[in-house]
Amino acid sequence: MNLKIKNIDKHFKSKNVLSRVNLNLKNGDICHLGGANGSGKTTFLKILSTIITPDNGSIVLNGIDSLNNNYKKNISWITEKNDGLFSRLSGVENINFFASLLNVSQQKLNIKIDQWEQQIPIFSEILRTKFYQNSTGMRQLLSYFCKTLHDPNFIILDEPFKALDKQNKENFVSLLKKNHENKIIIYSSHQEEDNDLFCNKNIKLLRGKIVS
Repeated sequence: MNLKIKNIDKHFKSKNVLSRVNLNLKNGDICHLGGANGSGKTTFLKILSTIITPDNGSIVLNGIDSLNNNYKKNISWITEKNDGLFSRLSGVENINFFASLLNVSQQKLNIKIDQWEQQIPIFSEILRTKFYQNSTGMRQLLSYFCKTLHDPNFIILDEPFKALDKQNKENFVSLLKKNHENKIIIYSSHQEEDNDLFCNKNIKLLRGKIVS
């Protein structure tokens, strides 16, 4: 598994947001994307997730260009907004909907649910509670579960731990590390303490360029 990002540029009107961004990631990399507000982080993540297209450059995941539909099938983009889930459905009802949509077998789904309940005790409560009644952190966990049911090779996260308390954050990180040894994760977070807990690679954007 490898991700090759080469010479990415992005302009909005006269503003240069990203300039010749290059990055190579490999199997097992968990990469933190740092930088101040306005440094280009969100734009970069949106380009990786194909929400917006770069003006120049290329993104290739295991030989598949980001312009290819097969690229989209192998990624997951998860934001702190937790959009896309149904507010009046319970956690398990949301999960069953996405599992049906993604053709995930009931056996595979049950195994994953059991694993999450063992690793993150609060997940049992998330399953039986309507989405709108869950806390922001609980919604965040359910959103991650549903949006990775298709077992993507590349996961893009925007502020994945922002609403989680210390214990649930540690449980979630432990689960991520255990389940995603053969994947690539890139995430942004303003909580610097998360880096020691989670990532094994750290980069920083400054005025649209990688400086570390």
